[in-house]
Amino acid sequence: MTATGLIRVISNSSAAVSASSQTFLSAGLDRVTRRCRFVIPARGDRRRGRRRCSRGDPVAAGRSRTCSGTQNRRIRDRDIDDAYERAKHEIRKLNLSSLLWHHQVLYAIIHEAGELSGEELHDCYDAVADQIYAGSPVQPLGRRARRDKIQKLNAYDLVDYDEPTRDRLYWVIDENVEPKIELPAAV
Repeated sequence: MTATGLIRVISNSSAAVSASSQTFLSAGLDRVTRRCRFVIPARGDRRRGRRRCSRGDPVAAGRSRTCSGTQNRRIRDRDIDDAYERAKHEIRKLNLSSLLWHHQVLYAIIHEAGELSGEELHDCYDAVADQIYAGSPVQPLGRRARRDKIQKLNAYDLVDYDEPTRDRLYWVIDENVEPKIELPAAV
């Protein structure tokens, strides 16, 4: 698509594009298309891409250097599946690190136990609460507040549970996401 065609698409999609905006967009797109006509080089022909892209534009030349240094590989379905799982793992790690201290404590207890009932979770929390919260301005949570925090862990795709509230079992979705805090040996 040419720059003019792209301007038409932009102007047709939004009625509020002024004439000066169209001029600015067309000038910018013309400059971009003039300076860097980079095409991914055919197999074995890396110089062609560098030659087309480096016509007086050092940024484009740098891009072609980085592109020409890589091998042309075919993307397979299993690569995409692996990438999805790796991305979910990274998102879970970031979600865990963004949570507050109480969430971290509950996640560490569930992670250490593997799978535990609600009653066991509360017993473990009560057993380690004095040691974990010692010297901290943050105070241990009550049972109802713990259940609220676990719902947040579930919403962040870190912990899962089933059964009604009374007989609920808790477990960690991804065991490879390590807790950020260490529990005392009493757990």
